[in-house]
Amino acid sequence: MKKSLYIAAVIIIVFVFFMLKFHLVKSYNHDMLPSISKGEYVLVSRIPPDKMSRLNIIAYHFPGIADKKIRKKPVHLSRLMALPGDTIEIRNKKVYVNTDYMDKKLSLFYKYRISTDTSFNPNSLEKFNTLFENEIAPSKAWELFTSPKTASNINDLRGVTNVRFLSDLHRNMDYGVFPNSRFFNWNKDYFGPLVIPEVGKEIQINYMNINLYKRIIEVYENHNLIIKYQKIYIDGKEATTYIPEQNYYFVMDDNRDHCNDSRHWGFLPADHVAGIKTFQRND
Repeated sequence: MKKSLYIAAVIIIVFVFFMLKFHLVKSYNHDMLPSISKGEYVLVSRIPPDKMSRLNIIAYHFPGIADKKIRKKPVHLSRLMALPGDTIEIRNKKVYVNTDYMDKKLSLFYKYRISTDTSFNPNSLEKFNTLFENEIAPSKAWELFTSPKTASNINDLRGVTNVRFLSDLHRNMDYGVFPNSRFFNWNKDYFGPLVIPEVGKEIQINYMNINLYKRIIEVYENHNLIIKYQKIYIDGKEATTYIPEQNYYFVMDDNRDHCNDSRHWGFLPADHVAGIKTFQRND
């Protein structure tokens, strides 16, 4: 009897320890292909944000929702690209952090357009690791998400006349991309340079760049912000600078063209971080 109670107590202690240190997160979309598939469960370690490293896959409460408590927001998975104080820039889909090229260590998906002739058999694509988008011209053109290596192999299929890597044009502004402002002609493939806000480090603000920091000031740090006659007022006082009260991060999805990451909604606050994926390698 005593032995059974001892075993039960050990099991309970181990279970409680596990729940305090780890939790399972389910991927509900294709945004992290090829690293994580839709429906896959990922074991996440609950660690402080300052212990995270660039290129870690992390779990976080989605900050794009403002009307819920943080812990009530859905949990997403993305890859951490830039830390507080880092400068990130994207040039023709290639990501640079502090001028270092980051993507060379990663397996990534991009969007491609495939042109075909009448000899092409669509079933021939089934053997490849891809995410199908659509047939944009019957028996002539297809769009899908896959890796550069797979795209090269598809190009060798019978009936394929061309495989084209799809990219937004430089300086072709996309209002769906952060900071959603006419003063920044950015898109998901040409973005930045952008410095990630760091706790205690002063930021210069004005009516042209305020969209970068508006959500930080109003939503994440709960201040009253008014823009009037090209001047900024925070809590009733005119301001030309702002000092962040917590750290922020920049995340991106591995399926770079099928995504909902920092390029669309901005900075990830430290208090939204839920942990990092365990047993991961970044090389």
